[in-house]
Amino acid sequence: MNKEHGFDWTFDQFQRYAAAQAALEFFFKEENPLVLDAGGLSPNRRGDDFWFPVREIAPRESWVLDIKYVKEQGFIQGDGVQLPVKDNRFDMVMALDVIEHIPPAKRKG
Repeated sequence: MNKEHGFDWTFDQFQRYAAAQAALEFFFKEENPLVLDAGGLSPNRRGDDFWFPVREIAPRESWVLDIKYVKEQGFIQGDGVQLPVKDNRFDMVMALDVIEHIPPAKRKG
């Protein structure tokens, strides 16, 4: 993983995305999976812009779903409780930093 966009990863963010990158490499090997990162919109450290960490680890076109709107290629605005995409559209869907933002009553488990 690199420091594109002039952004140094936070430790916890680096740890989560390193695990996701390892899963991508293990399950998809030489393939180029289409990845959705639910809740993957991340503010930069200055707080004046956003970036998509999944783009640092996914070799192919990757998408981000978040409740906030950002005008950016590969962005879907929506609620992670009910994904606004067709079933089987993505090879891998990850939600690395969202469970604490979902009200307990909406969590199925």
